[in-house]
Amino acid sequence: MAARSAAVLLLLSVCGPLSLVSQRVEGLELERLGRYEEAVKAYRAELGADRTAVAAWLGLERVLGRMQRLESLISLIDSTLAEMPDYHFVREVQLRVWSSLGDDSRVAAAARQWMEVAPESASPYRQWASAVANTGDTRRAIDILVEGRARLGPVALAPELARHYASNGNWTAAALEWVAAVTADNSHTLSAVAALRDTPARTRDQVVGLLAGPTTDLAGHHLAAELLVVWDRPLEGWTLLDNSLPGDRVRAAAAISRFVERTRRGGTPEGARARGYALERLAGLAEGADAEQALLEAAQAFAEAGEFSGARRTLDRLAQSPAETPADAAAAMATLILVTIESGRLAEAEQRFE
Repeated sequence: MAARSAAVLLLLSVCGPLSLVSQRVEGLELERLGRYEEAVKAYRAELGADRTAVAAWLGLERVLGRMQRLESLISLIDSTLAEMPDYHFVREVQLRVWSSLGDDSRVAAAARQWMEVAPESASPYRQWASAVANTGDTRRAIDILVEGRARLGPVALAPELARHYASNGNWTAAALEWVAAVTADNSHTLSAVAALRDTPARTRDQVVGLLAGPTTDLAGHHLAAELLVVWDRPLEGWTLLDNSLPGDRVRAAAAISRFVERTRRGGTPEGARARGYALERLAGLAEGADAEQALLEAAQAFAEAGEFSGARRTLDRLAQSPAETPADAAAAMATLILVTIESGRLAEAEQRFE
């Protein structure tokens, strides 16, 4: 490793004037070797040629932080923002630097200046709240985010508010924020499940009630269904999802598919049974080979759960499919033989095998 680093630095030293790429490589190598003064010079040289070099900003912030000299970065930040006041990345760096230096008033002033430059952006509130939360003052962080919401709109900053409410132990408030987030954009669902999975057991029913309330968007119901799977209550989750599927076939299929994938992670009989029901329902929304695949997987899930009546039912449906492929037929037969054996009908299994 040392030989590699020496070779890189030797190559850079004989190549004449450094390009931006070589400056970046040199800075990283010097930083990795602990040659911080030289790394600072390399990163500054890169920024002298290109103030938008994100990697150089990060490298300089990192190295100066290790050297306890972050204050020396302030003049470069100020001159850059004087030239490019709407350069949001450097405004993030500015907030982090003042926060690391422990100057709360400067952090607030930097955030306010950013808001003036970008009045419709959520980033100043998000980054300011993050800096404040890192000092342990999560209540102040929430106040900042609430201020941002008042200016930006009723669902602005919902994921950030949800996380801070949860860190304060207010799981019901967090759930309401995640409902707002997934209703506005269901791509937040995975993050919402990950964030709410740690809800204390005593609060979970209340959270489900909020997510799946009568006035809540279907996205909230679907989030509750996935959480119930995570909390080892997959059959309840399937019942909730099945009763709240949208009328649009594509959206319904997407919700079921996400639920199916969630149940694969548990490895419990209840999860397999819920997966079987979900796949059986999915088959009714699909056509052709997709429907057949869903039926076959449903049968396998039911067999895994020990629910042999469900397995036989879905296999019977699969057998009636006119487009069944040889591979599907073989897999279905193998599943059916397993089902008959497991259900104590060995003679029938032997007959089918013959």
